[in-house]
Amino acid sequence: MEQNRFDVIVIGGGPAGYTAGLYAARAALKTVVLEQSLAGGQMVNTYEIDNYPGADVGISGADLALKMKDQAEQFGAVSRTAAVTALALASKEKQVMLSDGTTLTAGAVILATGASPRPLGA
Repeated sequence: MEQNRFDVIVIGGGPAGYTAGLYAARAALKTVVLEQSLAGGQMVNTYEIDNYPGADVGISGADLALKMKDQAEQFGAVSRTAAVTALALASKEKQVMLSDGTTLTAGAVILATGASPRPLGA
């Protein structure tokens, strides 16, 4: 069970999630970042990004996502591909249930679930 105990669980592996994971890991907190599919969120589908601070001009969304993931992991964050099925956040020890039946626990949970593109409808 100790392997499923973290100081911080970040739900969402997009830019906000990996930034939160990076800062938590740099603070020497045992951190896991959960993403249900590919690291980077909807940024992965972007062909070219020119306006992200610190990123190379013309970097693809997929490449930038991998750089963010790698940087968080260099500081000790763990990345895990899993869908979250339930949360229990009322007590001091938070629980995050995953689709594979695993339950993770932590003192803090950060929700960085991102956004989904919607058609304008015009």
